[in-house]
Amino acid sequence: MDSFDVRNRIEAIEELPTLPVVVTQILQATKSMATNANDVGDLISSDQSLTVKVLKLVNSPFYGFPQKIKTITHAIVILGFSKVKNIVLAASVFGMVKQPKNSTISLTDLWEHALTTGIVCRQIAKHRNSGVDIEEMFVAGLLHDLGKVIIICNLPDICTAISENVRKKDCLFYEAENEILNFSHDKVGVWLAEKWNLNPALIEGIKCHHDPLAARGDKEIAFTVHAGNVIARALDIGSGGDNKIPILNAKVAEELGLNVPAIDKIMGEVLIEIEKAKDFFDLIHSQN
Repeated sequence: MDSFDVRNRIEAIEELPTLPVVVTQILQATKSMATNANDVGDLISSDQSLTVKVLKLVNSPFYGFPQKIKTITHAIVILGFSKVKNIVLAASVFGMVKQPKNSTISLTDLWEHALTTGIVCRQIAKHRNSGVDIEEMFVAGLLHDLGKVIIICNLPDICTAISENVRKKDCLFYEAENEILNFSHDKVGVWLAEKWNLNPALIEGIKCHHDPLAARGDKEIAFTVHAGNVIARALDIGSGGDNKIPILNAKVAEELGLNVPAIDKIMGEVLIEIEKAKDFFDLIHSQN
């Protein structure tokens, strides 16, 4: 298949997911130095459904605050703009598309894998303690398979062909994509992320999670998402559309300090964090 033709098909999709207007406004507002907690709080609170989701997530054991956070403004004061912005993004993406009928891939399983990848990325960032925004790492991992979501929900014929190729060749999903499309879901994810005007670091994580050494922007986020995806696959939570575990790039492992003891430690921590993230997993199941 010709990548130009497939891109035209994707861009012609009227139902291509868009960020809710309020989420777009929040992402823009949090970039401004003049924005205060009340401004962002008012934006989020204007969407009652989003407010309920965000308050449930900020009060989950995943963030571990001893006292209940009752308002969005309070959440911003306690957690900061960056963390709340990323929680808003996470709360929004799970319900953007619905499981298509007769699909060869479960959207719920895919989001469970994506969420697990985000949690792994968060723990890798904590392990490194290099001053990066750990919540941005979480969202980068969460969004890394956006392109698969588009393929599953909008290109059923292509999705079926890829899944059949995975079964016949016993290969990774992205390998089957490359054989059929001459590119893979990372490129599709970048197209959508650019439409959403996500920041360049998140786009780099989506773009390079299977080819981290190709990163030209934020290498740390690309390396972390690559490693996060591999470790998440090894934990076997959810599904990426195949039954294989990608190989962890040796240079990435060296750069991130991911020797065998470190990976074992991170995997143990991730299993604990997954228990704390029950509200995130419940949100996936309630919306798909």
